Amino acid sequence: MNVPMKSATGYSTMPIECNLLTKRIIFIEGEITQDTAVETCKSLLFLAAENHNFPVDIIINSNGGAVDAGLLILDAMEGSSHILCWLKTLYT
Repeated sequence: MNVPMKSATGYSTMPIECNLLTKRIIFIEGEITQDTAVETCKSLLFLAAENHNFPVDIIINSNGGAVDAGLLILDAMEGSSHILCWLKTLYT
């Protein structure tokens, strides 16, 4: 799904995932797999490098998945806690 965004040259569209990432929101949906975990870790590291003074919201809408993939996400969240000052996790 694309959403309209205002830019210097007018309006353009961008994927909603990119829009959420610019607002420091990571949305995880569906089964937690290794791919999901790696993408989540990449997003966390990107946001930590971009600006560590603002919170990151993680919204999880999942019925489960691979335990090791979930632990990877948890490790990334805990490992980033010294970089990310605030980290809110919302479970839906």
